[in-house]
Amino acid sequence: MNIDTIAGSGLSEFQRRVLCYSEPTTSQLTGVALTFSPGKIMVDSMVLRNISLPDQQRTEFEWVITATANAMPNTTYYFREWGAAANNLDIGMTYPSLTTAGVLPIKLSGFNVAREGKRIRLEWSTASEQNNDRFEVQRSSDGTTWKTIASIKGKGNSAASSAYKAYDEDPLSGTNFYIIRQYDLDGQSSKSGIKMIKMSRSASVISIFPNPSNSGVNFSIENKGISNMEATLTNLNGSIVHQEIFKNVPANSINKLNLAQQPAPGVYILKLKSTELSESVKIVIE
Repeated sequence: MNIDTIAGSGLSEFQRRVLCYSEPTTSQLTGVALTFSPGKIMVDSMVLRNISLPDQQRTEFEWVITATANAMPNTTYYFREWGAAANNLDIGMTYPSLTTAGVLPIKLSGFNVAREGKRIRLEWSTASEQNNDRFEVQRSSDGTTWKTIASIKGKGNSAASSAYKAYDEDPLSGTNFYIIRQYDLDGQSSKSGIKMIKMSRSASVISIFPNPSNSGVNFSIENKGISNMEATLTNLNGSIVHQEIFKNVPANSINKLNLAQQPAPGVYILKLKSTELSESVKIVIE
């Protein structure tokens, strides 16, 4: 079960049962002509101290249910608030609720990735299947943004165990993250845990020239076209000097960073990142 959140309105004085409160929320309330004050993200149950807001201010909170053995599928949970103004909800406002997802049709009984020469082999299995339409193999360079690299047809309905295999023929240089996303016949989906494997290459696919440089930064990507690529130039302390998005970078083409000004002399790191590439190289600025 994935973690879900839902936002609810807060009042000027209240208590809420929460286990923890961490990052502040962003404003999601609309149509209320009051000053917004960031609330907190909360999970589970424990009493939070009273929070008072000045007049003409409004806040909100986000509740989270974590996946536990006690969390029921297809169930709506309500989050009550109480305190001095607990029963004075604005007209049209209700207690926040969260509905958990239904039981998904299959459960992976195994998922493994392994290097096989210059490619990566992915294998997974199921104990049984119900209304299983397909699996999608998805890859990421950072564990956050995913790209589908293969689609495998499922068995539909099967009481027997089944084994599946797919290959990533062109893995990224560096760390590759993988998940298996399963779709049932109604379009509902679930995903596996994340597997990762590192691929190293004898030479970088990125060429920098001139290097050292005193007139801008040019780069090319060997034998590989890239789209929607983020280029980030940082100093050795990790501070960002320049950042931009290249919509299209043809293979072996010459590309130049659109620097506002020439960086101070020193050593820098250029990182090029997309769903198809994640690599960094050193640059010397004279």
